[in-house]
This record gives sequence, C-alpha cells and structure tokens, in this order.
Amino acid sequence: MIKLKDKYFYLTLFFVFLAFFNVNYLSIFCLCLFLFANFDRLMEYKEIFLTTTFVFYSLRFLFSLSSRFDSMWKFISLNNFSSVERFWDLQLNLISMKCIFGNVDRYYLKFSPTTYKSCPYSAQYGPLSTKVPYIGDIWIGTIIFSFFAISSLLFIYFKIYKSRPTDIFLLTLIFMSPSMNFLIERMNIDVFIFIFSFLCLYNYERYPKFTIIFLLLLSLYKIHPIGILFGLLFYSHVHQNKKQFNYIYNSIITFFVFYILDAIFITNSVLDTEWRPSGLDITFGILSDSIILNNIFGINTYVSYLALLLIPIFLAFFSNFGSRIFYKSISKEDTKYFFAYSSLFLVNTLYANYDYRIPLFLPLVIILSKYIKGKFQYIYMFLMPLSIPIFLNFPLLNDIIMYIGRFSFYFFYFLILKCYKEYLFNSIDFSYLRN
Repeated sequence: MIKLKDKYFYLTLFFVFLAFFNVNYLSIFCLCLFLFANFDRLMEYKEIFLTTTFVFYSLRFLFSLSSRFDSMWKFISLNNFSSVERFWDLQLNLISMKCIFGNVDRYYLKFSPTTYKSCPYSAQYGPLSTKVPYIGDIWIGTIIFSFFAISSLLFIYFKIYKSRPTDIFLLTLIFMSPSMNFLIERMNIDVFIFIFSFLCLYNYERYPKFTIIFLLLLSLYKIHPIGILFGLLFYSHVHQNKKQFNYIYNSIITFFVFYILDAIFITNSVLDTEWRPSGLDITFGILSDSIILNNIFGINTYVSYLALLLIPIFLAFFSNFGSRIFYKSISKEDTKYFFAYSSLFLVNTLYANYDYRIPLFLPLVIILSKYIKGKFQYIYMFLMPLSIPIFLNFPLLNDIIMYIGRFSFYFFYFLILKCYKEYLFNSIDFSYLRN
C-alpha cells in the first residue's frame, strides 16, 4: 500500500527517476541511501527496487540492438565511459578469437562509424585467449553472449534476493552502481568470469573437481581468476581437506607451467597486456595509483607502490587499529566465498584495472557487511568510477571525491588483511598433509 505521507516512498520514486532520467547522479543518491536511509522502512518498497534493476538492464540490452537507440544507449551510461559502441570489449574479444583461424577486414564496431579492427589482432588476456577460436558472425555472437550475461546476472541477483531478502537494498545499490553499469556496457570478459565463478563456488561442495578444472580454464583464459584458486587452496587448508588441497595445488602448478611455456615459446611476453591504465576517474589498483601519484605529485612510482602495498599490511598485522570493527567471526558457510573472492581482490589490487572489474568483488561486500561495523569501507562501490557533471565543473572537488573513494578502497583492502591475520595465525599446522 502506497503511503503518500511517507518520505521513503518519495525516496524510492527519486531512485527510479534517477535510474532512467539522470543516471549520472544515481551513484551519489545510492551512496546517501546506503549511509543514511533506514532499510527497514524501505522494505515496503523492495519490489520497486527489484523491478527497477530488472527494467534498467533489460533496457540496456534492448538499446544495444539498433543504432536508432544511440542516444538512449548513451543516456543510461556515465559520462566518462559512454560511447555509441555496443558491448565494446566483447566485440573486440570475438574479433581476436576469429583472427586465430580466419580473417577480419575492417570490422566496424557496432554502431560506430569510425572505430574498426582488422586482423592481425589479439586481445592476449592469457594463454587460452590466443588459442580458442570463434567462427560465427561477430555481431550475432555479441548479442547472444550479451543476452546470456545480462540474463544470468539478473538471475543471480534474484536468487540472492530470495535467499537473503534483507540484503535487497545493498544488493540493488551495488547492482545499480557505476562500476556494474560500466561492466555491462563494455561486456568485458570479467562479466562471464563473475557469472561462472559464482556458479562454480555455489556448486563447489557437490562438484569440487569440476569446479577446480573450470576455474583453471578461466585462469588460463584471463589470468586473474587464479586468485580464486589461491583462495580455495587456503580454504581447503583452513578446513584441513588434504584431497582438495592437493588437487587445487596441482591445478595452480599446471596454470604456471602453461603460462610460462606460452610466454617463452608462443607469445614472447610475460604480461598479458603491455599498457597499464591509470586514470583517477576510471581505474583502481596499486600500480594504477602509483602511476597517478607520479603524474600528479612526482612521487617515484616504485616508492609509492611499496608504500601503498605495505602500509595496510603493517597496520593489519602489527597494530590493533580496526580490531573493534569486526563484531563476530565469519561463519564456516561464508568462508568459502570470503577466501575465494578476497584472494581475487588481493590479486587484482596488486596491479592496474579498469573500474568495471570492481563488481567481481560484489559477493565479498555482501558477506563482509554481515560481520563488519561501519559503512565507510564500501563507499568506493559508489564513487569508482565517478562522472557527475556538477563535480566536473569544480576539478578540485571532483578530485577530492575520487580520493575519498580510493581511501575507502584501501580501507577495504586493510580489513581483508585484518581477516586473514586471524586465519593465518590459527592455521600454521600442516601436519594433516603428511597423514
């Protein structure tokens, strides 16, 4: 029943209005809801939040189908990453795969009149990315894979909502965050890594070997999912599961053997990409931030990298700072997801990434929100990337807001290390591996 005198009803309507008519301001509004709104009062309108998310990303797919929707496609994107190209990264990936055994001559990315690619071209994500071919039509394949990705994400969103209805607002605010919008607009391979890794972990207890092999293949395609395998290795050690520990350990060794052999004999390159992004308004990672500090303040990149890496580690392991933030230990049920996604987070933190990779840590945010007091550590979810017109007119204010998002990100990094401290000191016994 609608209550016209209830301010939360109007907050809900404003959320819907911004989602469809001025998405650039939605992230700040979501942040304000997250920090100050009473979620219990909003529960009466949870269906509206749920429906808005479904409609928003359904329109995202619909607007991708024709150049007649160019203005609408850009209208639901943030300023700093909007373009008329549809699912840009997925098209590039399919071109790369088609170049393995075929030829692509001046393929214009839909629906751009100027952006095109021709063979030879290679995405070079990982060893398998240069070995797995694609033989179909690039645009038709893009539409089919994008429909699968958006449908799967909305299915996961709904399943989490049904299992944890009280998390609907945090879940919705994150799904409607700038980074999730960025990820789906570009349809980077990370969206498929998120979907398949979540499904693998969900079924890990029933099909452990299949899960590990599938995650190994994902890692060989785009390297950074190896972090999930490291997380599962530590998870099996904490629970002293020798069989799974050995299987995961052998899979990690297999990954490095394939990667090194591929780097030496085929690609002649150790890194998957030669250029590392470093934009204050669109990237994250210690390497990215080190380059930014060097460009803005002239601080040596290596010095700033070591400082950003080691200061949170020192504070987490050798100080009592942050000890009162945790009000209970992580349950055994949640440790699987915590170790998997926290390890993925730590791996990605080490270098430079575009902000569309932030949604990969969505399960980690949902889990830690149950065990950690305060909300500052999650602010980065709403401020990275940031593209709000009113702030762009005031460069200093714009930079301050983005620095706050980065401080939140590093605080989140610190809290994860704080969690690991407890498990590391209580898991030194490896005698079970000799039994």
